[in-house]
Amino acid sequence: MDAPAQMYFPQMFVLLLLLGVCTFWLGRLIQWLLLRKSHPRRKIFFILIVSLLLSYLLALLFWFIWPQPAQPLWTVFFLPAVTGELIILILTLVIFKRRKQK
Repeated sequence: MDAPAQMYFPQMFVLLLLLGVCTFWLGRLIQWLLLRKSHPRRKIFFILIVSLLLSYLLALLFWFIWPQPAQPLWTVFFLPAVTGELIILILTLVIFKRRKQK
């Protein structure tokens, strides 16, 4: 799938959103479950929106550096989006769980 080399930016953004929708929803659900008891709802909503944007940008970056012969899709999960989500979830856990314990 050599899509990044032959597409314009708006097409890339929409394609990444369509390919990674399952991953992004699952990541937001896990993040909400981790933060729901320790933070107020407004703060959680803000964290979810910002982390969605960051994971989306990370997935776009990973898709550009993805090796071309390798397939980035594994069933319904888009692997560059999975790597971006994992990084954002780990950062969220480290930053917000440690801050709440103090």
